[in-house]
Amino acid sequence: MPEIDVLVGTGDFQHLPQILVQLHTPLPQRAYLSNDVYLYQENDARIQTTPGHTAYIKIAEGCNHLCTFCIIPKMRGRLKSRNIESILAEARLLGQGGVREAILVAQDSTEYVLTSGCGRDWRSS
Repeated sequence: MPEIDVLVGTGDFQHLPQILVQLHTPLPQRAYLSNDVYLYQENDARIQTTPGHTAYIKIAEGCNHLCTFCIIPKMRGRLKSRNIESILAEARLLGQGGVREAILVAQDSTEYVLTSGCGRDWRSS
């Protein structure tokens, strides 16, 4: 579609500033979709869009199940989880900023097993 200048996948959003700068120069290739899955870490810059007392913490990205009704594995890839140290560090940073309620989120949070300190993808590798 000639109206689209660039496509940025969820695995490339951290490169958005560079991609936008490149839009002002001729691009040999106009697609930036990749198969990479980007997962937040505790030291990544973030913009908190929730009220100051609450925040979401992403513990995993993607899903290993291939349900016929769901597009998540196709769009987000296989499960990629954060280790417990990274999650706790982010929670501490958010707490220092006034957050008192942290909501743990993932496309498939049941694959994250807290007793092992990591998701199933870490245990199988």
